Amino acid sequence: MNWISQDVTVNSSTWTPVAAPFDCDVLTVRNTAGASLRYSPGQGATEDQLEPGAQFSIAMHRHTQRWIHGGPRFKEGEPAVYLKLAAGTAAIKVTFLR
Repeated sequence: MNWISQDVTVNSSTWTPVAAPFDCDVLTVRNTAGASLRYSPGQGATEDQLEPGAQFSIAMHRHTQRWIHGGPRFKEGEPAVYLKLAAGTAAIKVTFLR
């Protein structure tokens, strides 16, 4: 399996898009600084708060996902999640797994 972890710099003034580096089906956000996340920056109903040290994951079995939708859950180059801090700037660890 292929996977990559990356540090994403997030601040408190804008929703930072996190794009998938390759077609994949699993996303994990390891919150190191108390970030919020959304599926879409303009949709407050999708927002979730993560406490520092918490981890958020979206996992799909690849074959099941491809069978249902005909492709990967997260497409290369497209935003998979948006992150924002309550205050300041910090690096948030995001891992993608094929």
